Amino acid sequence: MSRERYSIVEYLPGESGHSCGYCRSKSSSYSNWIWAKIMTVDDYQALIDRSWRRCGVYCYKPIMTTTCCPMYTIKCAVKDFRVSKSQKKILKRFHNFLAYGVENKNIKRSLLNKTEFVQSVDLPEHISKEDSKTNSFEAAQLKFDTVDSNKISQLKSDDLKKVEIANKVSKMEVPASVQSKGGKSHQMKAKYLRIERKKQKLRNQGLSEKEIEERMLAKKKKCIIKTLEDYLNETQPKNPAHKLEIKLVRSRSRGYEAETFELYKRYQISVHNDPPEKLSFQSFYRFLVDSPLEPEQFYGSYHQQYWLDGKLIAVGVVDILPKCVSSVYFLYDPEYLWLSLGTYGALREIEFVRKLTSQHPSIEYYYMGYYIHSCVKMKYKAAFRPSYLLCPEVYTWHPIQSCLPKLDKSKYSRLNEDPSAKDENASIAVGEVSVVYNNYVMPFSGYCKLAKCRQEEIRNVEKYASLVGSVCAGRMYLDRP
Repeated sequence: MSRERYSIVEYLPGESGHSCGYCRSKSSSYSNWIWAKIMTVDDYQALIDRSWRRCGVYCYKPIMTTTCCPMYTIKCAVKDFRVSKSQKKILKRFHNFLAYGVENKNIKRSLLNKTEFVQSVDLPEHISKEDSKTNSFEAAQLKFDTVDSNKISQLKSDDLKKVEIANKVSKMEVPASVQSKGGKSHQMKAKYLRIERKKQKLRNQGLSEKEIEERMLAKKKKCIIKTLEDYLNETQPKNPAHKLEIKLVRSRSRGYEAETFELYKRYQISVHNDPPEKLSFQSFYRFLVDSPLEPEQFYGSYHQQYWLDGKLIAVGVVDILPKCVSSVYFLYDPEYLWLSLGTYGALREIEFVRKLTSQHPSIEYYYMGYYIHSCVKMKYKAAFRPSYLLCPEVYTWHPIQSCLPKLDKSKYSRLNEDPSAKDENASIAVGEVSVVYNNYVMPFSGYCKLAKCRQEEIRNVEKYASLVGSVCAGRMYLDRP
C-alpha cells in the first residue's frame, strides 16, 4: 500500500529588489519565494500554472508589476508543433555534422547569441546561495531506453523510387536575378533549372502553359510536410562521422555528477561569465541536481544527457509533470556553440514530450520557462509555434501572436482582454490554509489558537495563500516553526 503523498513548503517573506540575470540590473528584480521541502507533481503543476518556477528546491514567482523584466510563463502545444525555417537549418546543420563531420565554426558568435537563449536565475540576498537548503529526499532509480542517433529506420523497397538523371541538360535562359555566383543565388539558379526541366517535359507531352501551371501547383500542394521526427531521425550513412547518444536519468542518479559538474563550470564561465571560484559543487548540486519533486511512477525531475562519441556535451534538466514536461535549465559545452545546442535541445525535448503524449495523452505541453519580451535572447521562444503565454492576473492562456503587440506597447500587460474575467483559483480564507506544526496537520485557524499568532504572521500567510491560489493553499502544508 503506497503512502500518502503531500507537499510541505515554507513561505519566505521579503520583497526587496535583487540582481537581475537578464538586464544585469543590481537591484530591480522582484520575486516572491517559497522553499519546497517536499512537493507532489500535482502541486507543482498547479503552481507553474500560476507563474511559479523552481530553482533547485526553491520556487519563485515574479512580482510582475514591479520587476524590471516581467516574466510570462510560456508553453508549446507539442501535438500541433511545426518546425520553423530557422529550426530546420539548425537540424540540418546538426545532421550534417553527425553524418559527415561537416563543421561550420565560422558562424558568428554574435549571431548565435541573438538566437540562443541564456537562462539565468539569481537568488535574492535573503536567500543566500551558500546557506540555501538541500532536500534529503532520495529519488528512486528507474531504467530508461537509450536513444541512439545511429539507428536508421529501414525503408521498404516499394517506398523507394528510381530516379534517372539525364547526362545532358539542354541549355536554357536563366533570369538575371538568379545568375549571381555563390551561396543562396547558386541555389536559386539550381532550383530554377529544375523547375524549367519539369515544365519542358510537360510541354513535350503537349500540355498548354495553363495546364502545366495547374499540374505543378497541384503537385506542390501534395508535397508531404516533414515532421520534427523526420528531421531528427534523418537517414545517416553506414559509417557516420559521429555518434550521438541521448540518455534520460533521474536528476539524482549516481555516477554522473563529476562530468555534469565540469560541463556546468565550462558553460557558466563561458556563457554567463561567472568567476570560477563562484562555481562550487554545492551550488551546482543545489541548483541542478536537487529537486523537491517526489518521484511518482515516471513523474519527477530528470537530466537528459547528450553524449557525443562518449563525451558529455549537453544536459537538459526537465520535470515530467501530469500535464507537461517543464524545462528547468539547459547547459552545453561552449566548444559546440556553433551547433546551436540550446535550440537543438529544445527540439529534442519537444520530440520527447510527443513520445510521452502518445502513451499518456494528458501530457500535452512543453513548458519553456519564462518569456521576457524585452530580452533579445528570449525571442527564439516565440518561434516555437503554437505557443501560449499565461495572463499574470487571471492565469488564462493566450496565443503568443496575439500577445506580442500588447508587449510591444508595454512590458507588462494583462493578456486577458475580458475585463470581467477573474482568477478562478483565488486565495481562500486565511483560517482555511493548511499548515503543519510540530508534525501535526491542521488549519491555520487551529494553529493560531495554539501559537497565538501575531498580525505580521497572519499577513504573511494571507499573502502566501493569494500567491499559490486556493487549491494549493488548502492542499499543501505550510510549515510553521
